[in-house]
Amino acid sequence: MDILENAIQTTIVKQEKKELHHAFHVGLAGTFDYISHLGMMIMSISRYNPDMDFVFHLFVNRLPEDENKRLDMAAAQTGNTIKIHVVNDEAFSSIIFGQYNASFFYRFIMPDIVSSETDRLLYMDGDMMCRGSLRELMELDLGDSLAGVVSDRDEKRQMDQMQVQGFFNSGLMLIHVSQWVKKNMLAVILQFSQDNLKYVGSNGRHSQWKHALYNDQNILNKVLDGKVIWLPKKYNYIYKLNRSALFRKKAENEDYRKQIILHFAGSVKPWHDWAANWPVVKEYRKIWLDSPWKDVPPSAPKSRKDCHQAAREYRVTGQYGKAFHWYLEYYKRKL
Repeated sequence: MDILENAIQTTIVKQEKKELHHAFHVGLAGTFDYISHLGMMIMSISRYNPDMDFVFHLFVNRLPEDENKRLDMAAAQTGNTIKIHVVNDEAFSSIIFGQYNASFFYRFIMPDIVSSETDRLLYMDGDMMCRGSLRELMELDLGDSLAGVVSDRDEKRQMDQMQVQGFFNSGLMLIHVSQWVKKNMLAVILQFSQDNLKYVGSNGRHSQWKHALYNDQNILNKVLDGKVIWLPKKYNYIYKLNRSALFRKKAENEDYRKQIILHFAGSVKPWHDWAANWPVVKEYRKIWLDSPWKDVPPSAPKSRKDCHQAAREYRVTGQYGKAFHWYLEYYKRKL
């Protein structure tokens, strides 16, 4: 099955404008139950960049009617164009393995899908928050590079493991669309992905896994090695909301107010109800409450790991009743 020919089932456009040659195109992706978080990306980017026009490309596997209505409202509220590309997940069946679902690989097809509209696409993960101007990224000279990227937190270890010149976090990629298409990067990535499956198997395990590219981020780092330019960390700052130790009062984060794009890459997200006391989450929630998703409540702990994280958070913040409750839930699920 040809992935590019079969990936997009339909495209729905909200707030289409005739003159969009000057707009900044942003790519977002996730399963249908992630649309509210992608919506928050639209709202935070629009709020902090009122002097810019955007075209938001949402790649999702389904568009529920309630989310369709909220996206109508988001387009009207922000004045920006939103394009929803409904994806056929079966098109990615040849490269999916382990715990990954097709949405992890949507970004691979984005440049080819938007190539007739723009020469640059800012891909962003859905667990991010914008709190500053993106104009510098829109105007940045990408030269002959394939993308602008930000180094990952544990870059040195991953560079050694992957044998690459640098290791980036693929949660944000400023993609040079024309160069990407010219180099036929989709075909290159798909070949690497299929070779990857030969090593790790469909369940993601193999005795030779250390030789495999293993996941979408590793694949991108390998195929783009030496073909990227490096952006300041403020454009993809990994901000941890999870407590790694029971009595640790603060996570190892720099001041979030100095960053342009925050990436909540840990297990705790700003839409988790037990993260409500973090100052940055309070800022995130203000945007949430001024958005079409204001009626969507924060998520309560679901997994055993969630219960443990919630208990730690409530313990550290002095909410001992809630801490006791979630520790009890954690141990119940451990039995």
